[in-house]
Amino acid sequence: MNEDKTVRLFEDSLNETIIKIVDKSKGAEQLVKIIETTKGKYILKMPREKVQVFREIFACENLKNLPVPKIFYKHKDFVVEEYMEGIDLDEVKLSPKQEKEIYCQMGNILSNIHKTRTEGFGFIGLNGKGEYLSLKEKIYKEFQESLNFFKKGNFLSLEEIEKAKEYFNKNESFLDSTESVLLHFDYEDWNIRINDGRVAGIIDFGDLSAGPKAYDLARPFISYYGSRKFDYFMEGYGKANMEEVKYYAFLSLLWMVIYHYLLGDTNFKEKLKILRSIIY
Repeated sequence: MNEDKTVRLFEDSLNETIIKIVDKSKGAEQLVKIIETTKGKYILKMPREKVQVFREIFACENLKNLPVPKIFYKHKDFVVEEYMEGIDLDEVKLSPKQEKEIYCQMGNILSNIHKTRTEGFGFIGLNGKGEYLSLKEKIYKEFQESLNFFKKGNFLSLEEIEKAKEYFNKNESFLDSTESVLLHFDYEDWNIRINDGRVAGIIDFGDLSAGPKAYDLARPFISYYGSRKFDYFMEGYGKANMEEVKYYAFLSLLWMVIYHYLLGDTNFKEKLKILRSIIY
């Protein structure tokens, strides 16, 4: 999206004089612009998939008592929302005390996001519900697709693939869960805004999903694996069945390994190590 088009989109939505436009896009999933006017700063988002606009609006309007952006203008192709002051958590250096405080806050906020009940499983669709009627339907399909990819590659040995199948089958009772709540599904440091030593904003709801709470806890379990951060996170979050969290971490790692590998990102090797530690 060039700057002229950005100006036109913004002026169509808010009648304010633009001072500066800064591109803050991260990757190809969506175009993100910080627009500064004489009255303040805004974020203009134009996701590649239009349903992501809906998810962003749906989350921000249903989580009003939490630190999420206020929506100023809604359109089927883009959204203008509040600029959350601060710095992304992955760019902040924290003291040990600050680290505990911040990750406890993050856990507490996610627990409150999970208080919003919904229906269905998987990514939220335009009806505000998950795209699958059952959790098993979603997971079985994705698991088989992942295994087929692993069999073609050299990520896991045949013995390890069998171990993965055994682990999946041994714990598949978790897929009988009918719990369906809103899941951020990309609850990572780069989507957490920090200001004045506190969590000031939770951003980017383009992957908003529906399903069991443990499914959303899989990402922090993976991201903070082997560190105290996850302990702090869970201290703020509250009780959870850790075997269930590990199961969803296992399922998440399968597609994460493939995703990072296809990107040419060597990070897939670290994900493989965690995957192996779970299945053995």
